[in-house]
This record gives sequence, C-alpha cells and structure tokens, in this order.
Amino acid sequence: MLLNGSPGWFWFGGALLCAAADWFAVARAWRSGIFIFKPLTMVLLLLSGWTLAQAGAHNARLVRFIMLGLACSLIGDVFLMISHARFFIPGMSAFLLAHGCYIIGLQPTLPPLASLSLLLPLFALGWLLYRQLLPGIAPRKRSAVLVYAIFLSLMLFSAWATLFRPAWPPAGRAAAIIGATLFFLSDVLWAQNEFGHEIPARHVWGLITYHLGQAGLVLAMLWS
Repeated sequence: MLLNGSPGWFWFGGALLCAAADWFAVARAWRSGIFIFKPLTMVLLLLSGWTLAQAGAHNARLVRFIMLGLACSLIGDVFLMISHARFFIPGMSAFLLAHGCYIIGLQPTLPPLASLSLLLPLFALGWLLYRQLLPGIAPRKRSAVLVYAIFLSLMLFSAWATLFRPAWPPAGRAAAIIGATLFFLSDVLWAQNEFGHEIPARHVWGLITYHLGQAGLVLAMLWS
C-alpha cells in the first residue's frame, strides 16, 4: 500500500518484520540477530515515518518531535544493547529524551484543563510502581529512575490527554493512546525484570510492547 506514491508503507512493513525477527532472536538468545534486527527496526520506523510524512500534509511540529523521539530511542537501544551495565545511565537518558520529545509533540500547548483529571491517577500509578521497585534499585540509581518514571508517566498522560483535544482525529488519537500505553507497559516490564521479580519470557514481551508502541506513535503522527 502506498501513500501518494510513497514507499513509506513498505518501510513500515519492513520495520514490523524486523521487529518480529528481533523477538525471535531474543527468544533464542541469538546475539548476532539482536545486534542486527534491534537497531534496524528503529531505522526502518524512522525511514517509514519520515517518508510517509513527506508524502502527505501532516502536522510538521508533531512529525519533527516524533522523529526526534524515535532517533533518541534508537540511540538508547544501541547503548543498552552494547553494554547494559556500562551504559545504563546513557541509555536511560536517551529514552528520557525520547519521552520528552513525545510529550512536547503530543501536547503543543498546556494540556486542556479537563485533561488534568487524568494526571493524578496516572502519576499515582507511576508512584506505586516506583515504590514497589524501590528496594531492588541501587541507591546510586534511584534519582535517575525516579526522574525517568516521571517523564514516562507524563508521556502516557500526554497521549491520553489527546482525548480532550477535538482537533485530533479519532484514528490518530487512538494510535497515540495505544502506542503510549504499550510503551509504558514495555518499560514497566523492563523495570520489573531489572529491579523486581522476573517475568517469564520477559525480554520478548518487553520488546513486543516496545516495538508496537513505537509503531503506534508513528501512526499517530501520520493520522493526526
């Protein structure tokens, strides 16, 4: 399927296929496959998003910040893939910047007053998760994890707050909410396995929700 002659949907499909290959590689502990397919998935998402955005009339500001968020996520992936222990803080910082880009892109102005009704329950959820994991977080990492949790919660809130912005088309709003929620779930799974109790097939489920969440945000950008 093409959009105004753009091959962007081809790249989008390729990104999903690479994501599936990465899930397989992780499930089989195929290290070479992980090093190939994990960054390639994000590169293809970047390529598809940019190509499709250029082929139609889209919100240029949202495109810019979603693209920046994807690029920061790619950098974070590379850091954590090379050495999780050595590059934990740089990798987390890259993803924190990605969440910042998504927040700014999804909420170009102060959130509508009515949307603030979502803020308290979402932050309460983030705080409860952080408190649950706190005993397993090394003291030197606690501040960084707390700041990251705040940005992650704000990213989730920014997506759900589109419910209160009539200018957002229903399809774009749904893609933003589903994408951000899956991204949030991915980080919760990652944090549970990093600092809490291990979950069966944790790495695979974390990647599935991560990749589908990022794909959802690309669709939100295109359907906004």
